[in-house]
Amino acid sequence: ESLFCEWQHIRLDGMPLDAEVSLNAIELGGERYLQAIVRDVTERMQAQQRLQYLAHHDALTNLPNRAMFLERLDHALTRARWTKRPLAVLFLDLDRFKNINDTLGHDIGDGALRVTAERLKSCVREGDTVARLGGDEFTVLLEDIANSGDVPAVAQKITGALSRPFELEGREFASTTSIGSPTYAPVSRAKWT
Repeated sequence: ESLFCEWQHIRLDGMPLDAEVSLNAIELGGERYLQAIVRDVTERMQAQQRLQYLAHHDALTNLPNRAMFLERLDHALTRARWTKRPLAVLFLDLDRFKNINDTLGHDIGDGALRVTAERLKSCVREGDTVARLGGDEFTVLLEDIANSGDVPAVAQKITGALSRPFELEGREFASTTSIGSPTYAPVSRAKWT
């Protein structure tokens, strides 16, 4: 008889320890004993958690990626149908971003994308989703919209935040963005702005 499980223990120093535990009933000299073999698998568990994170997040900006965005959108649409509260998705594309990468290099381009991600997150509520679809394309999922003026107000806030100059490697940059938004209203038909 044997039993196998994974378990998280706390070491004497207070740090967590992920372990595989194998329990076997053995017999020695007519006596029955329980043999436990414990193996530290902390590194493997951390690697699995990192892979899981990377499967749903953009490595450059740490924002949700396309896969996670689509999952959240699916849940949000279901919730919107249930609560009868509208939602909106803002699609953003940085204007002339290819020029930055082509003329100044990918390091500057990557820095600009990180700045964009931080500024986008600062423009929305905690429960809203900012995601990077790839390249210079971002999306913002706004749920539980209280009134029709909220979406243009958020779009305006985003345009203002992204147009503020920022500094990378001693140089000042400013960017602009194009925003499109289909708004889903579960009570009425979808509106495109």
